[in-house]
Amino acid sequence: MTPEDAEVEEGLIPFIRGDFDFPSMRNAAFNNFAPFLAHPTVDPRPDLFDGADPATINPRVRRDLGIDVTVTIKDKDQVERTTVVRKSYIIPCRTPSYPALPTFFLEAKGPAAVARLQACYNGVLGARAMLKLRNYARGCDEDPVLSAMPPPSPTFSLSSSALGTPALAGLSADDANVSHHAEPPQLPLSPSAPLDDADASDDIG
Repeated sequence: MTPEDAEVEEGLIPFIRGDFDFPSMRNAAFNNFAPFLAHPTVDPRPDLFDGADPATINPRVRRDLGIDVTVTIKDKDQVERTTVVRKSYIIPCRTPSYPALPTFFLEAKGPAAVARLQACYNGVLGARAMLKLRNYARGCDEDPVLSAMPPPSPTFSLSSSALGTPALAGLSADDANVSHHAEPPQLPLSPSAPLDDADASDDIG
């Protein structure tokens, strides 16, 4: 992290959070989310994310909204072996006290284009978590629920990348705010998660 990045992160995040007391976490790796892509990816690590208190989620819901994933690991002798681990659609981190069902994400450092891409990917994972929970509550599979959603479908998560200036008197013109919602796949086996510019930098957080 460069000194400029540290200045942005340390000054901007407390400004966005304000005095509100809700579950949030900074710089925590999403090491417990079920895979979103077919190929392995680096665990996302948002500069800030907000979510729900995991203690408020029924243990049965936690269990049902998970999936067994086969992963390859190396033992102490650096020998690779495969094992099955339980991943979650709604619990992003292995640390039990960290927020669940994240719905707001902030990337506040790095190149603007990279930060925006990271923020959008975080938001898609959050939208998937909310969609899974919504479908679970309705006792439906994803496709029927998605098909029943009148356009535009509801926003499930928000992400923001706040970059472009080390001066923290206000948010820069490079700020990007994106809402995430779900739509039925446009092609077989090609899920879509449209990203809409919110154009509301005054409403971050």
